[in-house]
Order: sequence, then C-alpha cells, then structure tokens
Amino acid sequence: MAFTVGTSSCFQGSFASGEALEHLQPLPRDLDKTSIRQLRIAAAVERSKTEYKAEHAYTERMWLKPESYKVTIPLFKSQLDRQRLEYMASSLYFAHPPDYRGALDLVTLKFDNSPSAKPLGGLSRELLDIGLNAAIKCQDLDNAIRLADSSQIIWKGQFAGIAASAADAYCSAGHYEATINVYRRVWCSLSHCLKVIERTPTDPA
Repeated sequence: MAFTVGTSSCFQGSFASGEALEHLQPLPRDLDKTSIRQLRIAAAVERSKTEYKAEHAYTERMWLKPESYKVTIPLFKSQLDRQRLEYMASSLYFAHPPDYRGALDLVTLKFDNSPSAKPLGGLSRELLDIGLNAAIKCQDLDNAIRLADSSQIIWKGQFAGIAASAADAYCSAGHYEATINVYRRVWCSLSHCLKVIERTPTDPA
C-alpha cells in the first residue's frame, strides 16, 4: 500500500496543501487514472461541504422602476434587455398590491403599432399576454384593442391563452363581432359536429 502523493505529479498539484492531505486514503499501486480521478472528485466534494456555506440567490423585487425606462427607452436589441423588461412587467403585475398600470406602461414602451412593425408589435408572447391582461384590469380599452389586434397572427396556433385574453379585451371594449372572430373556427367546428349529430338516426330505446 502506498499514498499516491509522491508518485503522481498531477495528484501532487491538486493536494499540495496539508489541509487536503487528510482526505487521502492509502491506494493500491495498480489503480488506473480513472479511479484516481474519481477519488480526487470525491475528496473535493467532501472538502466543499465544509468550505462553502449554503446560499440562496435571488433578485430583489422592484429593482427596476417603470420611470427608468421612460427617461431613456432602451433599444431592446439584446436578450438581456428583453428579459429585464419581462421580469419587471410580471413583477408589477403580480405584486401585492398589483400595479397593472405600471406593467402596461412597460409593455407599451416596446409595443410598435405601426404598419411596418414586427409580428406581435415587437413583443414576446409573454409580454403580450401581460399587456393584454393589464390593459383589461385597468380598463385601458384603447391599448387593450391595439394589443388584441396585434395578437391575431397566433390565434390559429397553440396559444389559446392569448386568444382568450384578446377575446376578453374585445368584450371589455364592446367589440363583440371581433370577439366572435377569435373563436370562429371553433364555433364552425362545433356547428358542423351538431349538424352531423342531427342527421345521425338515433336508436329508439
């Protein structure tokens, strides 16, 4: 039996300190490099349990105020800018008490309603959903309609939640015909099913 310290140069480099030597155990001479590496990892894990304290990382709420965007509107070209905006808008919306107006203000800073705008007015689906619901909550019907109109491109996709929010926005503004258009395909399918059922003879029991 022999200690690997003194026979392996790479092992010496990792356990040069006297504190690390206490984690070593006598090892067989025929241990391969894989086994030695596993032992080094196990020793490092045990050492980390005493050297590092348990910590919880968190982001403080309300670290970014809506007015900081109003002073200088960022370009939103980076993913970090978009993530910050989504985080702040959701923080305001779900705050206690909620700040629906503040959340909507953040969303409308990035929203582009021009004819040359990107899909969804340049918003992510998350921001669009927050903006729609915030506009409904604070009865800002103009913004609710504009956001709902911009969401039409994804009504036929797998985003039923945004379609439902858009329908709520139209209802809040009294645009009931537009609300029907949101669910037109669903209603047409249901109508077809009902007609088929009506034509199907029933078994008199």
